[in-house]
Amino acid sequence: MFTDELFVAPKSRMEHLSEYFFGASESAASSGATQHKLGQGSNSLNLRNPDGTMWVGPMIMGGVKELEVVYDTGSDWLVIESATCSNCEGDKYDPATSSGTAEKKSYTLSERNYGSASLEGYEYYDKVCISLNTCIDDFEFFLIEGQRGISEPIDGILGLSRNNAFHIAPDQGNRSGPLYIETLHKVGKINANKFSFYFNQPSDFSWMDMGEPDTSLFKPGAEVVRTQMIDPDFFWGFMNTGIAIGTISNAFVYGEYEDLPREVFYDNSLYSIIDTGSTALVISVLWYEALINELFKNSGVTKWTYTQGAVFTPCESKLSPLFF
Repeated sequence: MFTDELFVAPKSRMEHLSEYFFGASESAASSGATQHKLGQGSNSLNLRNPDGTMWVGPMIMGGVKELEVVYDTGSDWLVIESATCSNCEGDKYDPATSSGTAEKKSYTLSERNYGSASLEGYEYYDKVCISLNTCIDDFEFFLIEGQRGISEPIDGILGLSRNNAFHIAPDQGNRSGPLYIETLHKVGKINANKFSFYFNQPSDFSWMDMGEPDTSLFKPGAEVVRTQMIDPDFFWGFMNTGIAIGTISNAFVYGEYEDLPREVFYDNSLYSIIDTGSTALVISVLWYEALINELFKNSGVTKWTYTQGAVFTPCESKLSPLFF
């Protein structure tokens, strides 16, 4: 079942749409943040986007083996491909080569499941570093012995979720695994339990700050835009208030569905998560067709096909920007 249309946002909201969509903003110069150079309380890591779908960065296992991992806000565990994994691609890690004291925590094979990947392996403790001088000596991680869904250039996944129960299933309790950023802060390696990204086009420079963001790297005149996240939540979740297509003035809110739980849909706002480990924008089937129709109408696209939940257009199609 699809909604017939996305309803136009009321005028009172349209008058303040920038704040309505993105939260109140303040200039970087007036935010009270102090300027600092790299290495002063935070760690900045270069990221790359080799295949145009997701950003990967370094993780040094055992203090000796550098692997490329996805920095994933939609999961918790650090998972790394084992040297004995028969169907893993690219670089792998052998705990026997560690410069620390690698220890196998469990001899029972267990699973870690993601939206597009399924992993089998064992839990370990070992020295895990983001640079040669920024390490945790006994961090718990998951060593992959068999897998489906991970391919080059990915050698593993670094989970960056929050240490909370799921917003949509609080009765299940907090099931968060060991979190690397949180642990770096606890042992005094970074100055705050925070991280931030600067994502650019695949051919351009991107990076991640662990700890307080390096404000000296902000573009001149840039604004810090604040979005209210749901708290508590395992994910970086928020209530998405609507969509604008082409320009912010062409704005829509979500149509009502009375049978959706309040945790998912409330006051025309839809529960959404920010997932840096995903390669796609995913939207509920309830509004999917309406969004595609509006997007293509605004973009002047008349040729497209739909296959297994994905919409394909000719490569020369120019799609209008989307704002959430």
